[in-house]
Amino acid sequence: KTDKKPNTVKGYKQTAREIEGYIALTGKRLQFENVDLDFYLSFVEYLTNKGYSPNTVGARIKDLKMFMNEAYERNLHTNMDFKKKRFSKPKEETYSVYLNSDELKKIYKCDLSDEPRLDRVRDLFLIGCTGLRFSDLSLLSSDNIDNVESVITIKTVKTGRTVVIPLHAIVRQILQKYDNELPRVPSNQKFNDYIKEIAKKAEINEPILLQRT
Repeated sequence: KTDKKPNTVKGYKQTAREIEGYIALTGKRLQFENVDLDFYLSFVEYLTNKGYSPNTVGARIKDLKMFMNEAYERNLHTNMDFKKKRFSKPKEETYSVYLNSDELKKIYKCDLSDEPRLDRVRDLFLIGCTGLRFSDLSLLSSDNIDNVESVITIKTVKTGRTVVIPLHAIVRQILQKYDNELPRVPSNQKFNDYIKEIAKKAEINEPILLQRT
């Protein structure tokens, strides 16, 4: 049993799979005492060679350090290499791309009547643009919508805090379209794929320079 959030547990499981993959590839028997700087450098190289970004590699290292610390607190080992300065999680500055109001209007006005799956995701995406993360959008229901006060009230998954978001006129129209019973949110991957399709149909094609370390 755990009190960790679902996405946190998902990350732990992914880290465990990566460690298992590393062991299978290298044939090295990994024990607490072996998690030293040599292992750290080798594991980071393994993850980097798989094409992961520094931030993703950093997430796996962060989980590994958490595992090692938890085991240390339980007196399962005395290896403190994971506390060393060089045993740190890699990271890089991220570059986020934002849609301006005109682009959002183009998405809203885009005719998707012949493709219901895109039409539904477009509507969900626009609701999310009010300030909801994907994890919060997935939990949104009619219980969170107050048409009298014209607000959305929801306890966010990441912070656990309750936020109150004013209903934009376009969001009100979308909610009326579904009688406040929003369609089911697809997986995060499908959601992102569909949004790319929608952006193309809405002719949002401004060139963006992306950099990767």
